[in-house]
Amino acid sequence: MSKLKKQFWFYGVIPILILYFFALHFWGQNLTLGFNDCLPNRSCSDFFMKELQRSQNFVYIISILIFSWTIWNSYKVFQISKTNQNKKIKIISRVSVIICPIIAILLFPFIALELARTPSYLMNFYYDLWVYILQSLGGAPGKFGMGYYIANIVLFVIIQPILILSFFILWIKQRKQNALIQSELNLEDQ
Repeated sequence: MSKLKKQFWFYGVIPILILYFFALHFWGQNLTLGFNDCLPNRSCSDFFMKELQRSQNFVYIISILIFSWTIWNSYKVFQISKTNQNKKIKIISRVSVIICPIIAILLFPFIALELARTPSYLMNFYYDLWVYILQSLGGAPGKFGMGYYIANIVLFVIIQPILILSFFILWIKQRKQNALIQSELNLEDQ
């Protein structure tokens, strides 16, 4: 993977998107709490107003972090892309680090308001879907019977740890193989 792609995706887009979704979540939660509970009729307790202010401060900190990270990523992408010979990649990477954050900023209020209206719909749907899949694996869709519990145990107590251990062992083997290949290459160079 090239240095430009690594900077753009791994050090730029992915962390910024994660922070963006955190900000969306907390801002949507903030709007939900404030508008649904007490702000319309101004009946908020001091404790609730302090919690609301603390939540807003957290969103502001995340926003400043996103803004700073975006500026840093844009600077690094422009710096790295100077040496890139492919003009198409250079233009696309430079334009995207400018345009994508602008689009995200413009969409933020609308997405946050939508999350404030239906904050748990997507999560409830996702949870219900997987519960139904586990119930189906257990043999009784729509029921929390013994099959559901057995499917949970098999999946999360047996299969998941086996997969984690298998991937860890494969990773260790690949690291050893890469070290061996690197040492052979170093010996050939000398």
